Amino acid sequence: MINHLTKNGISYYIRQADENDAEQIIQYSKNIFASTNQLLTTPEEYNISVADEKVWINNIRKSKNSELLIAILDNQVIGCLFFIGQQKAKNAHVGELGINVHPGYQATGIGRALMETLIRWVNKHNAIEKIVLEVFATNLNAIKLYYSLGFKEEGRFVKAVKQKNGEYVDVIQMYLFAAKD
Repeated sequence: MINHLTKNGISYYIRQADENDAEQIIQYSKNIFASTNQLLTTPEEYNISVADEKVWINNIRKSKNSELLIAILDNQVIGCLFFIGQQKAKNAHVGELGINVHPGYQATGIGRALMETLIRWVNKHNAIEKIVLEVFATNLNAIKLYYSLGFKEEGRFVKAVKQKNGEYVDVIQMYLFAAKD
């Protein structure tokens, strides 16, 4: 567990999630999917059971090249980052992340703290050499954060997403190589 302060001085902590967090992560995720059009999953598509969420969490915890972090404030999840390492021998050195922060706590440093926590974890684990992520080209704040952490654009999927209003959005793939000692 790592203690942090938001930009406006609110104390929260980041820790690895466990199966006891399953129900709260589901509720948090439902709220996130309903609050933004910057994520691929829609609220209507997100129908996971607590049992299935526990299995997913435990599978991540058992994996040597995967991690699930949550930011907690007042015993509530306010941010989530999952990192899933590839499973094939030839690409097990690569992992992809997904991150989101509660709308009420965006732009307060929580996303950066989650990302920095993951980057430190990756740099300590020899199994992972490359972090990749995908971000909607319209998510300018997230893109700015990733660039500030050293990520580089690797590619672009043109018109990869079609919003409910018919608008197309490109998806940008970004990467960061681990800094090994």
